[in-house]
Amino acid sequence: MRSVCIHSSERLNLDAFLHELDVPVRFEFEGYDEERSYYYFSRPGISTTLFVIAEGPDEYEVMIDGLASYSDYKFFPYLTDCLCQHLNHESLVIPESAGRTAYRVYDESWIEDSIGEEVAMLKSALSVFPRYYVGFPLEGVGYISLDLLAQYGVNLHSSTPRIYGYIQYIMRNGLLPQATDAELEEDCNREDQETEVDVPQHISIGRVKSWQIDGAETKQQEAACEAEVKALIQQTYALKAIAEKGLNSSISAAKAEYKTLPAEQQTKTKKIMICLSKTGELTSLQSYCDKEMGRIVSQLRTVLKENGQSTELADQVMSTYKAEKSQRYAELKNKLYNG
Repeated sequence: MRSVCIHSSERLNLDAFLHELDVPVRFEFEGYDEERSYYYFSRPGISTTLFVIAEGPDEYEVMIDGLASYSDYKFFPYLTDCLCQHLNHESLVIPESAGRTAYRVYDESWIEDSIGEEVAMLKSALSVFPRYYVGFPLEGVGYISLDLLAQYGVNLHSSTPRIYGYIQYIMRNGLLPQATDAELEEDCNREDQETEVDVPQHISIGRVKSWQIDGAETKQQEAACEAEVKALIQQTYALKAIAEKGLNSSISAAKAEYKTLPAEQQTKTKKIMICLSKTGELTSLQSYCDKEMGRIVSQLRTVLKENGQSTELADQVMSTYKAEKSQRYAELKNKLYNG
């Protein structure tokens, strides 16, 4: 877990603060103890773990899980600075870092080191214990185990980027196993025992070299940005499949209705009337697809911006969508009136 403290006597208006972030954020739940209140939230479609804001007397602590997505790591300084602006009406500076801003302290090097340290802790723990628990999982009490990693060809001697990359894949796809009550009790008892930990060789995520499947040595940095972009592009293919399925269903229904008519009523005019009767459901389908594509492209543009890349790809995706939609409409219209 990584965290930063913000000193303030102001009360947090959580709804207003989340709105001020001006990015999609989902509040998950809140909790309390004798000293502080805890607010848990995530970024839909991006986060693989939760963010936490702890509110205490005259101090707030913003926390991020060590196994958070790379994109969430990059979001962390923005989140902390926005909270400071909300509470104290000033940018966040880190006194113990010579008064540098959050953006300068929590930079790419910090991200690399933080992920590297977390993976090193995971390696150490799994060399002794059967489970390594995710601190702020999106749901349940999720954990990483050697058996789970082995399913993806990963072990304690795999490179840091490889381990981190596959853990992100596992969490993003909801494949994280959940601990049973018996396992939790067993692990709690183990914590009370003294153990010697063998730390496997560790190198930071940004400076690692590893062997690829073909045996070629290469610089390897699992670009979480690239993985997120691929996932979003995959969503466009899935959306296209939904659109085609809905369209084909309407066409099949129209054809079936036309064929049930007596021969003398099977005219071109009647065919057009039946097709036009499907306008309502097709309009709803198009509205849904337009909305989903807008969401995907907006999220894609955000990912690209946050990683300092051109948003040309997002523009191209939307342009292709509009062009294919227009072409499909023209083909069906021509077939209806001239076929």
